[in-house]
Amino acid sequence: LDVGQTVFAIGNPFGLEHSMSKGIVSGIARTLDIGERPIRGCIQTDASINPGNSGGPLLDSQGNVVGVNTAILSGTGTFSGVGLAIPISTVTRTVEAIIKQGFVRRVFLGITAAPDEVSEALQVPGVIVMAVVPGSPAELAGVKAMRKGSLGDVVTAIDGETVRAGKDFFRLLDKKAPGDVVEVRVQRALRGVDEGVEELTFKAELTAKDGFKPVDAR
Repeated sequence: LDVGQTVFAIGNPFGLEHSMSKGIVSGIARTLDIGERPIRGCIQTDASINPGNSGGPLLDSQGNVVGVNTAILSGTGTFSGVGLAIPISTVTRTVEAIIKQGFVRRVFLGITAAPDEVSEALQVPGVIVMAVVPGSPAELAGVKAMRKGSLGDVVTAIDGETVRAGKDFFRLLDKKAPGDVVEVRVQRALRGVDEGVEELTFKAELTAKDGFKPVDAR
Protein backbone atom coordinates (compact mmCIF):
# COMPACT_ATOMS: atom_id res chain seq x y z
CA LEU A 1 0.00 0.00 0.00
CA ASP A 2 1.44 3.37 -1.04
CA VAL A 3 0.67 6.98 -0.23
CA GLY A 4 -1.41 8.45 -3.06
CA GLN A 5 -3.05 5.14 -3.92
CA THR A 6 -6.80 5.31 -4.61
CA VAL A 7 -9.07 3.73 -1.99
CA PHE A 8 -12.82 3.39 -1.42
CA ALA A 9 -14.61 3.42 1.95
CA ILE A 10 -17.89 1.51 2.20
CA GLY A 11 -20.35 1.77 5.07
CA ASN A 12 -23.60 3.22 6.35
CA PRO A 13 -22.81 6.86 7.25
CA PHE A 14 -25.65 8.43 9.22
CA GLY A 15 -27.76 5.35 8.47
CA LEU A 16 -27.44 5.68 4.68
CA GLU A 17 -26.88 2.06 3.72
CA HIS A 18 -24.37 0.81 1.14
CA SER A 19 -22.65 4.20 0.72
CA MET A 20 -19.24 4.50 -0.91
CA SER A 21 -16.73 7.34 -0.86
CA LYS A 22 -13.52 7.70 -2.82
CA GLY A 23 -10.19 9.07 -1.69
CA ILE A 24 -6.50 8.32 -1.46
CA VAL A 25 -4.11 6.88 1.08
CA SER A 26 -2.85 10.00 2.85
CA GLY A 27 -0.43 8.21 5.15
CA ILE A 28 0.57 4.81 6.48
CA ALA A 29 1.91 3.49 9.78
CA ARG A 30 -0.22 5.90 11.82
CA THR A 31 -0.87 5.15 15.49
CA LEU A 32 -4.40 5.26 16.89
CA ASP A 33 -4.34 5.92 20.63
CA ILE A 34 -7.47 4.34 22.07
CA GLY A 35 -7.66 2.49 25.36
CA GLU A 36 -4.52 1.37 27.16
CA ARG A 37 -2.87 -0.13 24.09
CA PRO A 38 -2.43 1.89 20.88
CA ILE A 39 -3.17 0.38 17.48
CA ARG A 40 -0.17 0.73 15.19
CA GLY A 41 0.15 0.62 11.43
CA CYS A 42 -3.18 2.34 10.74
CA ILE A 43 -3.98 3.66 7.28
CA GLN A 44 -4.80 7.36 6.97
CA THR A 45 -7.21 8.29 4.19
CA ASP A 46 -9.17 11.31 3.00
CA ALA A 47 -11.99 9.09 1.75
CA SER A 48 -15.05 10.40 3.61
CA ILE A 49 -15.63 8.44 6.83
CA ASN A 50 -18.48 9.43 9.13
CA PRO A 51 -20.45 7.85 12.00
CA GLY A 52 -21.79 4.60 10.57
CA ASN A 53 -18.71 3.85 8.48
CA SER A 54 -16.88 2.10 11.32
CA GLY A 55 -16.47 -1.60 10.62
CA GLY A 56 -16.88 -1.15 6.89
CA PRO A 57 -14.13 -2.16 4.47
CA LEU A 58 -11.53 0.09 2.91
CA LEU A 59 -10.86 -1.20 -0.63
CA ASP A 60 -8.13 -0.58 -3.17
CA SER A 61 -8.92 -0.04 -6.86
CA GLN A 62 -8.73 -3.81 -7.48
CA GLY A 63 -11.45 -4.49 -4.92
CA ASN A 64 -9.08 -5.94 -2.32
CA VAL A 65 -9.85 -5.18 1.32
CA VAL A 66 -6.84 -3.27 2.67
CA GLY A 67 -8.31 -2.15 5.97
CA VAL A 68 -11.35 -1.71 8.19
CA ASN A 69 -12.65 1.83 8.72
CA THR A 70 -12.27 2.66 12.38
CA ALA A 71 -12.02 6.30 13.39
CA ILE A 72 -11.80 9.92 12.37
CA LEU A 73 -9.75 12.76 13.76
CA SER A 74 -12.17 15.64 14.16
CA GLY A 75 -13.06 18.43 16.52
CA THR A 76 -16.74 18.25 15.57
CA GLY A 77 -17.43 14.52 15.43
CA THR A 78 -17.89 14.56 11.66
CA PHE A 79 -15.36 14.00 8.89
CA SER A 80 -12.64 16.61 8.52
CA GLY A 81 -10.42 14.92 5.96
CA VAL A 82 -8.56 12.55 8.28
CA GLY A 83 -9.88 9.01 8.57
CA LEU A 84 -8.11 5.96 9.98
CA ALA A 85 -8.49 2.30 9.11
CA ILE A 86 -6.98 -0.73 10.83
CA PRO A 87 -4.80 -2.62 8.29
CA ILE A 88 -6.22 -5.92 7.08
CA SER A 89 -3.13 -7.79 8.31
CA THR A 90 -3.94 -6.81 11.89
CA VAL A 91 -7.62 -7.68 11.44
CA THR A 92 -6.80 -11.08 9.90
CA ARG A 93 -4.42 -11.98 12.71
CA THR A 94 -6.99 -11.03 15.33
CA VAL A 95 -9.86 -12.86 13.63
CA GLU A 96 -7.80 -16.02 13.19
CA ALA A 97 -6.93 -16.00 16.91
CA ILE A 98 -10.58 -15.56 17.87
CA ILE A 99 -11.69 -18.40 15.57
CA LYS A 100 -8.94 -20.71 16.82
CA GLN A 101 -9.08 -20.10 20.58
CA GLY A 102 -12.01 -17.78 21.18
CA PHE A 103 -9.93 -14.78 22.27
CA VAL A 104 -6.79 -12.82 21.48
CA ARG A 105 -3.80 -13.41 23.75
CA ARG A 106 -1.76 -10.31 24.50
CA VAL A 107 1.65 -10.61 26.07
CA PHE A 108 2.13 -9.02 29.47
CA LEU A 109 5.32 -7.54 30.85
CA GLY A 110 3.82 -5.62 33.76
CA ILE A 111 5.12 -2.13 33.06
CA THR A 112 3.01 1.01 33.08
CA ALA A 113 4.77 3.50 30.85
CA ALA A 114 4.70 7.23 31.52
CA PRO A 115 3.27 9.37 28.68
CA ASP A 116 5.81 10.25 26.00
CA GLU A 117 5.35 13.92 26.89
CA VAL A 118 6.97 13.23 30.27
CA SER A 119 10.03 11.64 28.66
CA GLU A 120 10.30 14.51 26.20
CA ALA A 121 10.00 17.14 28.93
CA LEU A 122 12.75 15.46 30.95
CA GLN A 123 14.81 14.81 27.80
CA VAL A 124 14.97 11.13 28.62
CA PRO A 125 15.81 8.79 25.70
CA GLY A 126 13.25 6.03 26.16
CA VAL A 127 10.12 5.02 28.06
CA ILE A 128 9.95 5.91 31.74
CA VAL A 129 8.61 3.12 33.96
CA MET A 130 5.83 4.81 35.94
CA ALA A 131 4.64 1.65 37.72
CA VAL A 132 5.43 -2.06 37.90
CA VAL A 133 2.69 -4.60 38.59
CA PRO A 134 3.48 -6.68 41.70
CA GLY A 135 4.45 -10.24 40.78
CA SER A 136 4.71 -9.40 37.07
CA PRO A 137 7.55 -10.51 34.78
CA ALA A 138 8.99 -6.98 35.00
CA GLU A 139 9.10 -7.01 38.80
CA LEU A 140 10.55 -10.51 38.94
CA ALA A 141 13.26 -9.42 36.50
CA GLY A 142 14.20 -6.44 38.67
CA VAL A 143 12.72 -3.44 36.84
CA LYS A 144 12.12 -0.45 39.15
CA ALA A 145 9.34 2.14 38.90
CA MET A 146 9.10 5.80 39.93
CA ARG A 147 8.94 6.18 43.70
CA LYS A 148 8.65 9.14 46.05
CA GLY A 149 9.59 11.59 43.33
CA SER A 150 12.60 9.59 42.14
CA LEU A 151 12.82 8.74 38.45
CA GLY A 152 12.17 5.11 37.66
CA ASP A 153 14.00 2.92 35.18
CA VAL A 154 13.93 4.07 31.58
CA VAL A 155 13.43 1.33 29.00
CA THR A 156 15.79 1.99 26.08
CA ALA A 157 15.68 -1.33 24.20
CA ILE A 158 13.92 -4.68 23.96
CA ASP A 159 15.92 -7.56 22.51
CA GLY A 160 18.47 -5.09 21.18
CA GLU A 161 15.92 -2.95 19.33
CA THR A 162 15.81 0.69 20.38
CA VAL A 163 12.84 2.02 22.31
CA ARG A 164 12.42 5.78 21.91
CA ALA A 165 8.71 6.13 22.66
CA GLY A 166 5.66 4.21 23.80
CA LYS A 167 4.82 3.17 20.24
CA ASP A 168 8.20 1.42 19.94
CA PHE A 169 7.65 -0.32 23.29
CA PHE A 170 4.25 -1.75 22.32
CA ARG A 171 5.30 -2.53 18.73
CA LEU A 172 8.16 -4.72 19.95
CA LEU A 173 6.01 -6.49 22.56
CA ASP A 174 3.32 -7.20 19.96
CA LYS A 175 5.84 -9.33 18.06
CA LYS A 176 6.18 -11.64 21.05
CA ALA A 177 4.13 -14.52 22.41
CA PRO A 178 3.44 -15.66 25.99
CA GLY A 179 6.41 -17.68 27.22
CA ASP A 180 8.98 -15.75 25.19
CA VAL A 181 12.00 -14.49 27.12
CA VAL A 182 12.98 -10.93 26.26
CA GLU A 183 15.99 -8.81 27.17
CA VAL A 184 14.94 -5.44 28.54
CA ARG A 185 17.67 -2.79 28.62
CA VAL A 186 17.12 0.11 31.01
CA GLN A 187 18.89 3.18 32.26
CA ARG A 188 18.76 3.65 36.03
CA ALA A 189 19.68 6.82 37.89
CA LEU A 190 22.47 6.33 40.43
CA ARG A 191 21.50 7.46 43.91
CA GLY A 192 23.53 10.35 45.24
CA VAL A 193 25.37 10.95 41.99
CA ASP A 194 24.41 14.01 39.97
CA GLU A 195 23.19 13.04 36.49
CA GLY A 196 24.81 9.65 36.81
CA VAL A 197 23.12 6.64 35.24
CA GLU A 198 23.93 2.99 34.78
CA GLU A 199 22.76 0.67 32.02
CA LEU A 200 21.27 -2.65 33.07
CA THR A 201 19.84 -5.56 31.11
CA PHE A 202 17.16 -7.82 32.54
CA LYS A 203 15.65 -11.01 31.18
CA ALA A 204 11.91 -11.38 31.60
CA GLU A 205 9.63 -14.24 30.62
CA LEU A 206 6.45 -12.80 29.16
CA THR A 207 3.09 -14.12 30.27
CA ALA A 208 -0.41 -13.81 28.83
CA LYS A 209 -2.31 -10.78 30.04
CA ASP A 210 -5.60 -12.67 30.25
CA GLY A 211 -4.08 -15.29 32.55
CA PHE A 212 -2.07 -13.04 34.87
CA LYS A 213 -3.19 -12.57 38.49
CA PRO A 214 -1.54 -9.64 40.28
CA VAL A 215 0.13 -10.27 43.62
CA ASP A 216 -1.18 -8.28 46.57
CA ALA A 217 1.49 -5.65 47.16
CA ARG A 218 0.71 -5.64 50.90
